[in-house]
Amino acid sequence: MTHRGHGAKILYVDDDRMQCKLVAFVLTSHGFQVQTAVSGREGIELAVEWMPDVILMDLVMPGIDGFEATRILRADPRTRHIPVLALSGHVEYDTYAQAHHAGIDEIMEKGILPMEMVRTIRTYLPRGQKGG
Repeated sequence: MTHRGHGAKILYVDDDRMQCKLVAFVLTSHGFQVQTAVSGREGIELAVEWMPDVILMDLVMPGIDGFEATRILRADPRTRHIPVLALSGHVEYDTYAQAHHAGIDEIMEKGILPMEMVRTIRTYLPRGQKGG
């Protein structure tokens, strides 16, 4: 699903459709262009097709989870440069090591304040693409 904006392109991958709508609303209200995917496989396909500036990835999903999806994206020369930020409700001590080994750049917990999420995303954007 595409959500319009004029700023940087953000892909959000989460199997929770309501969470996708909420995050898309927050990000578009800050000027970002947003596409959402509801599975790891769909997220990989959209990343290759749309070439977002940043990918937000849920970690716990059925089928291809966020860790595996990130490993696949990192193995593909077309997408290996795209920052992947995890946005997950299931962050435990060993999650950080797993995320690091998968190639995830940073982990944010679901429930993060919207401005903090936007600020974190902006730190991974190229100069001149900081959103609205």
